[in-house]
Amino acid sequence: MVTRIDERLRTLTIELPQPSKPGANYVPFVRTGNLVFLTGQLSQWNGERRFIGKLGREFGIAEGQQAARLCALNLMAQLREALDGDLDRVVRCVRVAGFVNSTAPPTCSWKCSEKPGATPAWRSG
Repeated sequence: MVTRIDERLRTLTIELPQPSKPGANYVPFVRTGNLVFLTGQLSQWNGERRFIGKLGREFGIAEGQQAARLCALNLMAQLREALDGDLDRVVRCVRVAGFVNSTAPPTCSWKCSEKPGATPAWRSG
């Protein structure tokens, strides 16, 4: 089934990775009623870790922003999985928290919420 959000992602040339498998003893998401809670996501593409290290030491701001965007794509992939493939069911994103392994104050986790305007839920309001 191709949804409206899938079409929008395609128009924006945004491809979602395969949902990550848990790296420890946890579940990637929990659905309760009309809410979905997602676990934190790493900057990986189809299971391959990217951007390993510390912002400000192993890589710079632009790469940190790419890493944050990749985490957001992984969140969307997990959300799609949690909603049986239908991102059109999303009404609103209540909270996105970003954690940056950095030698300085975080300056790039905001990139996680910048691009995914492909879904109404990523817009505030």
